[in-house]
Amino acid sequence: MNVSQQINQVIDKISEKVGVATDQLIPYFEKIYSLYVKQAYISGIKSVIWIVITLIISAIFIRLLLKTYQNPKLDKDNKWTDESITKVLLSILILIICFIMFLTNLSNTFNAFGNPEKWALDSIIESFNLINSK
Repeated sequence: MNVSQQINQVIDKISEKVGVATDQLIPYFEKIYSLYVKQAYISGIKSVIWIVITLIISAIFIRLLLKTYQNPKLDKDNKWTDESITKVLLSILILIICFIMFLTNLSNTFNAFGNPEKWALDSIIESFNLINSK
């Protein structure tokens, strides 16, 4: 299904829900759509900021992980202390979370900057929950 068919489907669903003819709804939809296209760029910028934040956090925890792994605190039996194990496991967990956040925001960044019209349409469909509504 191409974008114009999706737009027509969205307009039809909205007109059914509000009980207004499709022709009367089109000017309002055009205004909403243009606002969502502008919002795509804002969303892309927010995603870039989150990418930078996750990269900074990742760098901090990679450094902590390497430092702890290379020079662990050892107990009297020459085994890692609970503190060293906790630091390593916590660093790995945070790095996994940062990686997931990075991928999610990277995808949104490409969608928002690469094709803001499609991003706007997807956001409108998601906002109004029109396609899969009963």
